[in-house]
Amino acid sequence: MRTDSSTALGGGHLMRCLALADRLRQTGAEVIFICRDLPGQLSRLAVDRGFGTSILPGEPGQSDWQSDAEQTLTTLSGRQPIDWLIVDHYGLDLRWERMLRSKVGRIMVIDDLADRPHDCELLLDQNLTDRPANRYDSLTPPHCRKLLGLKYAILRQEFHDLRPRASARDGRLRRILVSFGGGDITGETEKALAAIRLAGCDDIAVDVVIGGANRRRTEIETSARSMPHVRVHVQTTDMAGLMVSADLTLGGGGISTWERCLLGLPAIVVIQAENQRESIEAAVRQGVLWNMGWHQEVTADMMAGQIEYLCERPTIVRATAEKAWSLMAEAAQDNGRSVVAAIMERAYVAS
Repeated sequence: MRTDSSTALGGGHLMRCLALADRLRQTGAEVIFICRDLPGQLSRLAVDRGFGTSILPGEPGQSDWQSDAEQTLTTLSGRQPIDWLIVDHYGLDLRWERMLRSKVGRIMVIDDLADRPHDCELLLDQNLTDRPANRYDSLTPPHCRKLLGLKYAILRQEFHDLRPRASARDGRLRRILVSFGGGDITGETEKALAAIRLAGCDDIAVDVVIGGANRRRTEIETSARSMPHVRVHVQTTDMAGLMVSADLTLGGGGISTWERCLLGLPAIVVIQAENQRESIEAAVRQGVLWNMGWHQEVTADMMAGQIEYLCERPTIVRATAEKAWSLMAEAAQDNGRSVVAAIMERAYVAS
């Protein structure tokens, strides 16, 4: 699996690869991660889960697609034949894949942008979108099998395990979860804490999740200590548990959107990057979250107003939770089986 994480990129690509790797390992497959040494990278999570991990150098000038392909080839040299190369990376495309083609049996791409060509046998886009189902047809070979839509969402097993506990939200706000990704480079966490203070939520418990590499960690922890019932969780390993305990979250987009929906957790969302916009807007049309807009335009006062509005309207919160829960019904039932089956039925050892 070739994927990256960093303070700037976030951890979503790595987390969905880890979820898929866990399921593949259950079939007897050996999975190896290849990750670049970027600031705030989280490859140790793969190590902690027992996966072999190779780290590419992170020096400036070493991350263009051609250098990346050459370094990946070097990493793969001398290894036993590779059945599948799975790549989840917005910066890599058909050119990179063709350079790796001779060293692997098959290639799978995980994507959700549909903005560049690929040379692959299998493509997974697990996001919600209003774009047509044929959006990848001109970007992939005719023989490529495409798995598109939320049914194929690969989410960590702990979220599936806790789904039964999350089915009975009454809409009242007793606990709020604040989580804008490990790095939160746009500074939404502090904005959210200011909003909670402005909304006068002194009787509501608040869990704040940040990554260990968050550049504003000290300021966030200082702000949290000045507020009642606020707890900061740094690099938590229990995100699913925190989501189940919450009644509302303030957060961003990405894979967290579908983790929240799987657990029926309503969300007030801020768009932090262009690659989040499409799925957030599609989720709004499904009635499963409230979109505050682009991060540079969202203020603490705006967030506070939305929190106050929802505090007074538990019926709306409950209805949103039910829609989120229902949206992920197919994904909950499938639980990654279709993706794993597509990989295993087409697996063969490279010559």
